[in-house]
Amino acid sequence: MASGLLGLNPMANGYIWDVLQRTNRHSRHGTRKIAMSAVDNALWDLRGRLMGVPVWQLLGGAGRSQIPAYASTHGTFHSDGEVERTAEELLDEGYTAQKWFFGDGPAQGPEGMERNIALVERTRAVGHRSALMFDAFMSWDLPYARAWCARVEHLRPDWLEEPFPAAAVPAFAQLRSSTTIPLAAGEHLYDRYDLLPFLQKGLLSVVQVDPEWCGGVTEAVRMCAMAEPFGVQVFPHGHGIHAALHVVASQSPQLCPSVEYLYRFTPEKHHFEVEAPAPKGGAIPLPTRPGFGIEIDEDRVETNKEVFAFS
Repeated sequence: MASGLLGLNPMANGYIWDVLQRTNRHSRHGTRKIAMSAVDNALWDLRGRLMGVPVWQLLGGAGRSQIPAYASTHGTFHSDGEVERTAEELLDEGYTAQKWFFGDGPAQGPEGMERNIALVERTRAVGHRSALMFDAFMSWDLPYARAWCARVEHLRPDWLEEPFPAAAVPAFAQLRSSTTIPLAAGEHLYDRYDLLPFLQKGLLSVVQVDPEWCGGVTEAVRMCAMAEPFGVQVFPHGHGIHAALHVVASQSPQLCPSVEYLYRFTPEKHHFEVEAPAPKGGAIPLPTRPGFGIEIDEDRVETNKEVFAFS
């Protein structure tokens, strides 16, 4: 990939994206698409730095001074009292929405189902003032998902995320027709072509594109534009915060209400940065430094090693 980039105009993001997408048959998915995302995001960062403005401003500007964040609780144990303490702490910190992750699926039988139902009951008992979302990480089948939805519908989950693998379009369609609980997916939909069938069939209420996986900021913004006419909101997947934050900042709050913040992992991932984006009172202040605003805190760096990969 590197050899094909040498000599190209780094300001021609769209052209470079198209070259990378078309010159390899495996560009639509997998590690090559992730590499494309890294290149695209680096070019947006470079353009912002050269022009002295944040990426969100290059994308059209922002109408908000801060971007709401929902707390993703990945890594939280479901032991007695831990769920309740965490949910209460997040409310106290100003988060108005929380996402929880199931620990059980069909293989764990009826006892696992009861634990998954109890997770909704436990969080709703604390978070009656909070939006509550739940992630099954593609681990359920259709009968299991239908049974869970029927048992918890009265508790008003704000969405059920990825009950099935992304390719299981018929299962999404059948579940959608049998429950009022909104369905969410998108981190494993890697471009507009993957997303379009879900929109055309009305299968999703929430799309979760990941600008570090789907082809970068360039494709993430295109996917936002695709979702808008269908009335589907976009909450970018929280694998990384920088690109997602700038995409959300540049879009209408109606289309992109907030970003995902993995509060147990994101601070550690950005340990070496100066003033890494972090929620204050449940929202992240709009970045003001050029590009993505990434600056290394040299006081935290013990050793340096330059690595150059060429292929």
